[in-house]
Amino acid sequence: MTQTFDIVHTTTYRYARPVPLGAHRVLFRPHDSHDQRVLATDMEVDPEPLEIRMVQDAHSNSVAIVQPASPADRRVITSRFTVEHTGTRALDLPLEPGREFYPVRYTDEDDVVLQPYLLPVYNDPQGTLAAWAQQFVPSEGDVGIRDLLVQ
Repeated sequence: MTQTFDIVHTTTYRYARPVPLGAHRVLFRPHDSHDQRVLATDMEVDPEPLEIRMVQDAHSNSVAIVQPASPADRRVITSRFTVEHTGTRALDLPLEPGREFYPVRYTDEDDVVLQPYLLPVYNDPQGTLAAWAQQFVPSEGDVGIRDLLVQ
């Protein structure tokens, strides 16, 4: 069953005294997907900015670059959007063959695309973070992906 949702998200920054505000990157709307369509968007910024530029980043996010007009003791950004959702649950979708078990075995093509996400983001010279994360990885054999999601 298709449902329509009107969503309002407000972020407020407050400062003890007026400060010069720099450009602010706002990711103000969700992505369209197989089960969701964005029908309308709107954004308000207070105090009124000098300029708002709309760009799309490398991940296809809609980004608003908000350039403030003057120093201020607050900034309020309100994003409003309307989405239509089909009601399909993501876990009800079938997995591709070969993707049912962990560790997932990616195709050569997927490996190229996913490589930036598989590299560590944080410097971990003693391996502390890696050791902590390892506790969540099954130690023997393949484990069903749905089993991991339930844990």
